[in-house]
Amino acid sequence: MSYIFSLKGNQSEIKQDFFPTIQLDGNYSCGMGEKLAILHESPIMVDTGFHIVDIPNEIIYLPVNTREISQLITSKELISYEPFSGSSLSHGSSIRIGIQNKDAILSLSESDLLIQGTIKKVDDGSAVISALINNGIAHLFEVVSYKMNEQVIFTVYNPGVASTLNGFAVLSSDQVKGLSNASWISDGQLDGTKFNLTKDGNFLFTVPLSLLLPFFATYKKDITNSRHELSLTRSRTDENAVKSASKLNIDITKIEWRVPTIHLNDVARLHMLDLIKRNVTINVAFQQHISIHGW
Repeated sequence: MSYIFSLKGNQSEIKQDFFPTIQLDGNYSCGMGEKLAILHESPIMVDTGFHIVDIPNEIIYLPVNTREISQLITSKELISYEPFSGSSLSHGSSIRIGIQNKDAILSLSESDLLIQGTIKKVDDGSAVISALINNGIAHLFEVVSYKMNEQVIFTVYNPGVASTLNGFAVLSSDQVKGLSNASWISDGQLDGTKFNLTKDGNFLFTVPLSLLLPFFATYKKDITNSRHELSLTRSRTDENAVKSASKLNIDITKIEWRVPTIHLNDVARLHMLDLIKRNVTINVAFQQHISIHGW
């Protein structure tokens, strides 16, 4: 739909309120009266003799009693996804977690990894109370990678080192304190004497995925109509994750990808399905972090 406006004489300003003919079902109002619905309005200043071609952008039609987009969300729940059947969590193994439901609306930027396991001495198998260093959980993996629709979007090698350095650069002191359950030492005193406490050698941490993969820290839009896969390669040794006079072994017994899932009301869902049918292209823009080492 487009409109052409021509200026005559000494006219130099156009201000238009126009109402395209549309077919609406339900409790909607469009037109003049108490419930005035202005679909497009813009004051434009131009020189005499020019004309304007004005094309409205995509419009979301809201019910009369809806004031914010957030009111279109009926609920939001946290759904856990486990590794594919038969996946091993042992040292050197590849752990793959997939989300196959294309109809789900996911807030991947708010997702996290729940990781549970044990720390024991290699010689006698006794439990270790405290040994994990700062951000120790991230050091349990060699590679972390994310795919969308079978295409690799972001990969981080040595996520323990990468996320620690990135955290020192961008995280505030309050943010660090909020990561205490992600194996970050909350007081920031990394003097080699403070470690993450475990109970009877058992640990349970939840690590925000945005900490391991910066893609999720910069791309915060919800995603639907896509399949997702998270791949983690388990480190062959735990030496970088712990500090102890004794040789230790860390076993991961459970890992889950916990993703907030959004449920929309009928109005918003129908609009979303219409966009999908029209095959509207959505750019997935994010910041790429590149590390260059010089020796």
